[in-house]
Amino acid sequence: MVASDRGHRQLPEREDELEEYARLALRVGVNLEEGEDMTLLSDVEHASLVRAITRVAYAEGASRVDPYYVDVYVRREKAAHI
Repeated sequence: MVASDRGHRQLPEREDELEEYARLALRVGVNLEEGEDMTLLSDVEHASLVRAITRVAYAEGASRVDPYYVDVYVRREKAAHI
């Protein structure tokens, strides 16, 4: 992996692991059913996992997946200026 790619692209085997984890989470933990909508709330640092969950959710029949991200650094700045 080139230094400029760091944090932006996963190695193929890492993507496979994330998709396996996402599939397990959706089938067992969430019990996602075909046609359901899904909302994800995640720290921005976990975007690669959110992307994997999104890919698997659509493959499993989700009709809509809406990710929302939280950035702890932005929240910290907001709290410091209230």
